[in-house]
Amino acid sequence: MHEGGRSGLCAQEHIGRIGSAVQIALEKKQAELKLRQSEELFRLITDNVTDLIAILDLQGKRLYNSTSYREILGDPQSLRGTSSFKEIHPDDVAKIKQVFEETVRTGTGKRANTAFCSTTGPFVTSNRKAASSATGRESWTRCWWFRAT
Repeated sequence: MHEGGRSGLCAQEHIGRIGSAVQIALEKKQAELKLRQSEELFRLITDNVTDLIAILDLQGKRLYNSTSYREILGDPQSLRGTSSFKEIHPDDVAKIKQVFEETVRTGTGKRANTAFCSTTGPFVTSNRKAASSATGRESWTRCWWFRAT
């Protein structure tokens, strides 16, 4: 009887561990699904918005550009790793760099009017809103460029 009791207890512990492993696997699958849905929503928005959206590193290099950049600066993928200040009108570079650096330093978003050069023609006037975020290992600055109409 004593032997059977121990065996039953071991079986219960084993079943409990299996249940925990299944629970963890289900939670992981749910988290992966939520992440995939979030990524799909992000892509849906950024692939269809007319605003120019860029995600920059702390030095102002482009990590991401929305597909709307194609119309103004060419292929968004080819912009990755390039300076976001390169196409800024020369008269506005110092002002925009100051806004960028202040946003990175304080974490508070700023607005600035600027012009930047389009690969398809003259300078385009825009209103730029910068916001900052630091998340764990990765720090970056988001910049939204709103096209003037």
